[in-house]
Amino acid sequence: MASVGTVSAEDESPPPQLLRFSAVNAGYNTATSQQNYDFIELSLPDAVELDDPHPLADYYIVYTNSSGNPAGEIHFGEYDYLASPQLLLGFKNSPQYQSADPKYLYTFSSAGLASTAGKLELFYLDEMIDELCWGKITCAQQFAKFSTTESDNRSVVLCAETTDCDTLYYPEIDSSAIVELPPEAPPADIEACPQLQITEILSYYEEDSSEQFVELFNPSAKTVSLDTCRLNYKKKTFELAGTLASGQYLAFQDDSLSLTKNPTKNVELTVVGPDDSAVASVSYGKKQKKGSSYAYFGNDASGQAVWRQTYHPTPGSANVYQEFQSCEDGKVINPKTGNCIKAPASTAPTACKTGYYRNPATGRCKKIATAKALADCKAGYERNPTTNRCRKIVTETGQSFAPTVDEPNDSYDNPQIFIAIAALVASLVAALGYILFQFRHEIRSFFEKRLLQWRLRLPFRKP
Repeated sequence: MASVGTVSAEDESPPPQLLRFSAVNAGYNTATSQQNYDFIELSLPDAVELDDPHPLADYYIVYTNSSGNPAGEIHFGEYDYLASPQLLLGFKNSPQYQSADPKYLYTFSSAGLASTAGKLELFYLDEMIDELCWGKITCAQQFAKFSTTESDNRSVVLCAETTDCDTLYYPEIDSSAIVELPPEAPPADIEACPQLQITEILSYYEEDSSEQFVELFNPSAKTVSLDTCRLNYKKKTFELAGTLASGQYLAFQDDSLSLTKNPTKNVELTVVGPDDSAVASVSYGKKQKKGSSYAYFGNDASGQAVWRQTYHPTPGSANVYQEFQSCEDGKVINPKTGNCIKAPASTAPTACKTGYYRNPATGRCKKIATAKALADCKAGYERNPTTNRCRKIVTETGQSFAPTVDEPNDSYDNPQIFIAIAALVASLVAALGYILFQFRHEIRSFFEKRLLQWRLRLPFRKP
């Protein structure tokens, strides 16, 4: 089989200080091994001068097998740094790499990279920055499948035009390419990493991811240094720096923070020290609301931390609880759903017209009652203070006087007397009617007999 292929580095210039795939081989079969020279090579761009070791912790490789399914990943250690322009990683079962340090070996499967088809993707801070594929799987950099015979086997080599692109390329692992550089221990008079608190998280932004933040709080009584602290989120690590005064808040924001807005499962954020010990840890989960933050509001009676969703994010200051979102003008909160709804129309009653008032029982306008002036009683009569009617002035021994309150009122215009008389007459009439009804048959028979007797006594008259 002829050369699998080469591609010029000028076709796609990588950003400075970012690794790229520079060569790959899926190996070939022999009597002693299924995968000889099964390797992946990464390189920095030719123009980059490696003055200082390049950090590898933010890179990882994803391999897709011949069936088109993800089959494994390669991750580097937190303190791994690249000290050479190239980094060769070999399959652990290739005979040429058996004695290599395990950190340079990968184990996607028992057979390594598939020769018929496959794909490799290189990620930096969770963003894919390079890929290549072979066989039936397609991608931006497409190559033919690899040969399984030793004489026809070739490597895919990506090289610059000024470089000898010999595809009979079988490099050896450089055991000094990766160095470990753990952070220096802090001076004795500085705490390794101060006891901080995570007090607020905003992940579900409204307009742009730059709104996201993680808030830290210094509960101690003195100013602390943050230089030995780191914030870990998923596979990302963010260095903290500066100082934080006692009782002060810090809203940490970073363009690459990229918090999951509304995760389907809990996501953890952790503040750690140089020895990877957790100083503070908080997880947030699903049911996040747009424009709200997840905030800490002290501890309950049992000492458990109280976290609530608040619609009043306060990055860098004390938390404020707001149960519902703020509504635009003309809308109000529906407390049952928490949604903004149209404000109900005002039903305030109009004022009653002159001479009327609002009846509190019915809510209707009612005419204001006016007191009627009483006419004067005619001569010889006076106003009865009890009934407010005119009554005749009683005269005795030639003197006219009004009866006192203690004297009985004998005036016939007393309504109680007429009411009593009317009741008596009605009772008598009712009793008489009842008697006539009960004895109607007897009365009828009595009068019929009398009528018959009367007729019998009359003289006979001829016709």
